[in-house]
Amino acid sequence: MYVLYVLIPMIQCREECSKRWEEKWSRKYPGRSWGIDSNCLKTKRRKIAYHGREEWIHMKSGKGIEIGACDMPIQFEHLEMDYLDKSKEDVVLCFGSKNKRVTIVDDASTLGSIPSNSYDLVVAAHVLEHQDNVIQTLLAWLRVSRSLVYFIVPDICEMRSGDQYRLITKPTHFFEEFFQNNSKQNYQQHLQEAAIGAAYFNFSGHALPFAIDGCLDAQPKLLDNIVQNNLARYPLAAHLHTFTFFSLHQLLHRLQQFSPTFDILRIDIVQGDNIFLHDEIRVLLRKKFLFHHHSSAKLRDFFLKKTQHLHTVERKTPRS
Repeated sequence: MYVLYVLIPMIQCREECSKRWEEKWSRKYPGRSWGIDSNCLKTKRRKIAYHGREEWIHMKSGKGIEIGACDMPIQFEHLEMDYLDKSKEDVVLCFGSKNKRVTIVDDASTLGSIPSNSYDLVVAAHVLEHQDNVIQTLLAWLRVSRSLVYFIVPDICEMRSGDQYRLITKPTHFFEEFFQNNSKQNYQQHLQEAAIGAAYFNFSGHALPFAIDGCLDAQPKLLDNIVQNNLARYPLAAHLHTFTFFSLHQLLHRLQQFSPTFDILRIDIVQGDNIFLHDEIRVLLRKKFLFHHHSSAKLRDFFLKKTQHLHTVERKTPRS
């Protein structure tokens, strides 16, 4: 009887709590989307059964690099692999790893120490969502590859974490951060978004109204404390951005307009079979031609000039 007494109000509360959560998101972050992408619900998403991450790559020889492998590197039987991380000390913090595989210490978003066109394969599993400047990161990965870029991100549509209570990151946001070079200024807000979602997720099984009020009405200082505590306990765990199959597809097509240097060979949702049971969005890109813009500043200038040229052409083109 006690179980029923507790469970029935919790179940009845879920719909009401969901509405209140959405209202509070829109007040806190006006004009920005809340929660699960409507496309997740409206469209039947094609999801394929789990299979090994290495099965997407069929190279019989070559040199590859995996970024942020921690203690779970993808095993490619025929490739000579390097492993890159931010520091060897950070790898030890990653799930208590004693991994000694790190061969290159560098920033995943710039790869500044690596010459262009150095690797046949660039791999990054569950790394992109941790980067503050997503466009810069993707361009860096494409720069050092001479053939394939293979990356994996968690699918927010099926996330079993606080990310499903997050703001959806639209493709325009990534380009604003890249062109305006303001990802560092947005860093704290993204951490707060992650903290709010995580805090609500901890209570969402109960769907209690006070959890909504407590999370979204919290003062900035309280949120800062949540952020700092989480970073102290899990320094590599903050998801700064969120992705769905649809938003990632839009992002890549938009990026192709600015940088027609790659083809999208494959993008699929794969059923989760990792330690967090996340469904994964897997993406395989093929580089079309080699380019040599090394620094992020040069890349930004290059694409800004290209964008300005496209706008000039559009203005000069007579309307039919």
